[in-house]
Parts: sequence; structure tokens; C-alpha cells
Amino acid sequence: MFSHRYRARHRVVCSRRGESGNVLFYILIAIVLLAALSYAVSSSSRSGSGDISNERAKLAASELLEYASSISTAVKQLKLRGCTDTEISFANTISATSYANTNAPDDGSCNIFGIAGGGMQYKPPQAEWLNSAVSTLPYYGQNLFTGATCINRVGTGYTDCEDEGETATELMMAVMFLKEKLCSEINYQLGIAAKGAPPLVNTSFDAILAGVEFQGAYPATPFRIANAGNTIDGQYSACMELNGLPAGDYVFFKVLLAR
Repeated sequence: MFSHRYRARHRVVCSRRGESGNVLFYILIAIVLLAALSYAVSSSSRSGSGDISNERAKLAASELLEYASSISTAVKQLKLRGCTDTEISFANTISATSYANTNAPDDGSCNIFGIAGGGMQYKPPQAEWLNSAVSTLPYYGQNLFTGATCINRVGTGYTDCEDEGETATELMMAVMFLKEKLCSEINYQLGIAAKGAPPLVNTSFDAILAGVEFQGAYPATPFRIANAGNTIDGQYSACMELNGLPAGDYVFFKVLLAR
């Protein structure tokens, strides 16, 4: 009987030791996972000043193009519901730029970033996509929504759309200060060009710094986006280098509404 009780007690003790060992094992696994997560977060926060890998550039290009397309779809849906283009509002609580549009209905039915309107969420570009060396410049880390530019052979504009005035001005989304590899990947996925240096366009960077955010009105004389090889003509979406932009910085645009 003593031997039987001893063996039973021994099994209980061994079982508890095994349970303690399992708990310790799970704790060690949790520590390893937390360390890996901390490293990933810290690496992501540092990546704004470095290059971006080829694989990350592919994923980023796909993500940016998909998001821009969803914004474009939301604009078209609001138009179908009866919103005029001058009533469309990009007002949001995240961007540092004001998109307050006094033409927009008070019920929010023409707001892109509103439940009653387009139902979209404002998602700023990720830090690793951008050149952090120019983080103090206007529109850095933002999605810029503008009605101040036109593109030849898009909408009603032909060869000199800036001379055709307000009616030829496009409603656009732009993301500035992208890294070259990402810009090149965007054009590649769009089928505009093989991977390489993005096109240099003649639009001056200084010309778009002030007052170009869309607040319900279009300028009488828009800025024309064009380049020597005419690769931008007719494009509803592309990535480019703006003349006068700090070297190594690039801009993606998406036409949300051709006019």
C-alpha cells in the first residue's frame, strides 16, 4: 500500500513539474515574439530615411494604387447620387491640410470621408514610402486632393490644357515625396514604362506649394502636367519627378474626376 501511495504521489509531482515546464516554455515563446515585434516596429520607424526593398516597393505600389482607385470610385458614386464636383468635400480629421468646402451639403452626403457620403477612411502614406529628409515641406506625409492641375488629352483638355481654363482642370489625388524605387514600381504596374527613372515633368514644384488643396473651386488657369516625351499625356494615373522638387523625390497622381 505504501508503494502504491508513493507512486501516485510521484506521478502528481512529476505532472506538476511538467505543467510548470510547459508554462515556462510558453513564457519564453511570448518573450521571443514580443522581441521580434519590437524589432519590426523599430525597423519600420527607421525606414523613412533609407531605401525600400524591391518586395516592399511592389506591395506599397499595389496598396497605393488600390487606395487611390477606391477614392476615385467613391467620387464617382457621389456624382451618381447627385453631388456636383464642386460640392465634393475631402474634409477629414487626420490631414494637416484643410479641405473645408462651403459648397458641400451640411448633411455630409457629399463628403468622401464620411459615413453619410463616400464612407472612405483617410489613410496617410506610410513612412517607409517617403523621403524623410524633406519632412518639413508642405503636404509631406499626406494625401493631397487638388483641383489646380490638368493633363493633356485627359477629359476635355487637348495639347495645351492650361490655356483651356477651368473646364479642363482635373480633380486629383497626389502623394508627394515618394522614393524613386516605389515611383518606378508604380509606373511599371500601371504599364506606363519599364522600371527605371520616372519621367521628369515641367510643372514647377514651387507653383503647387500654396493654395492648391481642393475646397470646392477650380482656378481659371490650371498648372499643366506634361513632359518632353509626352508619356504623361492621356494618363489618368502615374508617378513622376517634378521639376524643382528636391532631388530624389517623386510624386504619384490619380485623376479622380476628368474634366
